Amino acid sequence: MRKASDGRGGVRRTACWAGAWALLGVLCGLSPAGAGEPAEAQAATEPGRLTLATERVVVFKDGYALYVKAAQGTADARGQAFTDAVPEAAVLGCVWAVTGKDDERVLAMRSAWHATRTTRTRETAAVTPLELLRANVGRRVTLGLTRQGAADVEGVLELLEQPAAPEPAPAGPEGGPAGEAVTEVAPLGGQLVVLQAGDTRIALPVAEVRSVSGKDLATRLLRTERVVKRAKRLSFDFGAASAGKPVGLRLLYFAEGLHWIPTYRVGGALESDARLALQGEILNESEDVQDAAVDLVVGVPSFRFRDVVSPLSLEGAMRGALQSAAPQLAQQMLSNSSRAFGNDQSELAVQEGDTAPATPAELVGRSEQDLFVYPVGRLSLARGARATVPLWQATAPLRHLYTLDVEVVRNQRSGEHVYQSAKAASAAPTRGPRRAPASLVWHELELANTGTQPWTTGAALLLKGDLPLGQDVLRYTSPGAKTLLPMTVAVDLRGRYEERELERRSNALSWSGDAYSLVLKQGTITVTSFRKEASPLRVTVSVGGKVEEASDAGRVLVNDLKAEDWSGGAYAVNNHSDVAWDLTLEPGQSKTLTYRFGFYVR
Repeated sequence: MRKASDGRGGVRRTACWAGAWALLGVLCGLSPAGAGEPAEAQAATEPGRLTLATERVVVFKDGYALYVKAAQGTADARGQAFTDAVPEAAVLGCVWAVTGKDDERVLAMRSAWHATRTTRTRETAAVTPLELLRANVGRRVTLGLTRQGAADVEGVLELLEQPAAPEPAPAGPEGGPAGEAVTEVAPLGGQLVVLQAGDTRIALPVAEVRSVSGKDLATRLLRTERVVKRAKRLSFDFGAASAGKPVGLRLLYFAEGLHWIPTYRVGGALESDARLALQGEILNESEDVQDAAVDLVVGVPSFRFRDVVSPLSLEGAMRGALQSAAPQLAQQMLSNSSRAFGNDQSELAVQEGDTAPATPAELVGRSEQDLFVYPVGRLSLARGARATVPLWQATAPLRHLYTLDVEVVRNQRSGEHVYQSAKAASAAPTRGPRRAPASLVWHELELANTGTQPWTTGAALLLKGDLPLGQDVLRYTSPGAKTLLPMTVAVDLRGRYEERELERRSNALSWSGDAYSLVLKQGTITVTSFRKEASPLRVTVSVGGKVEEASDAGRVLVNDLKAEDWSGGAYAVNNHSDVAWDLTLEPGQSKTLTYRFGFYVR
């Protein structure tokens, strides 16, 4: 598939994410392994060790990112190479090693714990009497003794010790935790000290030495330590023909911990158009990124096993996580069943509770969206660091619109409406304002996306000059579409909602052995303008029941039951209806809108 530049740093995908690696075919058309290697890449000090450099990071809003790393080195005598940079918590099925300019070859990988044993010496202070004696072996010293009446003795010092015991062989497989274990290699013995005084040799218990003195007394010694470094190791098999030859590969994996939050600034005169600016706030809780090409992606790919860690990460809880997240797949793995899973891609959105920490769920997006890529250039960002990057600026035509949205919640038994309210932004993906009392009229900006790239869902700060007008959520808007951005409550427009019962028919419906009564009502919405200018107005009503008619050419949409319309439970025999009016209120005008509807109660 092709990608097309929009001239403002975006690359639009021509199709939805049918599989994560379809996007990688475009994003990861990288140079051969080893190109663009960062300066801090460590030198290969062991046969087969690879030098890794992060070439590209593709960041999604739900807290996951694709890492593409280039590696180069020299294969060992068996044609194998390795790295200790094992991907942490990579997603099951999303770790791949490929080689060749066009990824024509997939490499076999092996992940295991590896222990490296070395011996080192370092100079330190002598901190015990035995260490002080050990530091002065071969020197002429005077020893003061603890025995009462014993005279000091002088001579060339010797300490009766044996070499340290060899390191025992490991009892089992090398395992975590990862890190460095240090043990001191101390000689055996050290209980007797010998002084050579002329032709006489005197042996004394070290425990009787009270003091050590001498003209050239040493107080520091060389300490020998055994160091065991435990780490995960990922090995790659290039084949026997590659033994001793330069090799390269690219390692791709999908993991959690790096995400971005889109934030908008909407400003300007806000009369006929608005100036929009989008920036990405990047949060890195995964791993250091050093001078890598970073792409921020609009839209959320569908990963069936996003919560299941790849076994290549050597996570001990992998099987338990798989059993919890996908018990059928776990059973298939254990039984070697060949029956395949279906892949439901009806929604490319995160599920409840999946949103990464510090990212509001409503900013991640819950509706299906094409993937759109914002390349931001090369970036370095340490783990735990935060950054913002500007993405684009544009001018958008706007229209001022006043909205009154009424959502009626009704008591299941009595049929009386308990309250009317408009939903919060997170529950109303096509509207948005967080409204307080139900009858508030909101002043919103209807923004038109006349560009070539979509607007992703993000927090939007509204400014007129230096005056902040508010903040809300600007929702995903395709090119050519329009969206409403809530600005503030309209203080000079008033709305009121009322209901009046018209008729009640007993035993109007028999359903599953139960008799229902039909309640017929009329709903009335009154809107009054105190503004000095004409006011474009949109009024909507969301109500449980079936709307039969609406005044003033109101648009009626009848649908299935909506449980949120009812307090204390809902009766399945009822419909849900939406009514919408578009009109203009003149200065000082009051407008009354009505609709007739019915619902069933027992």
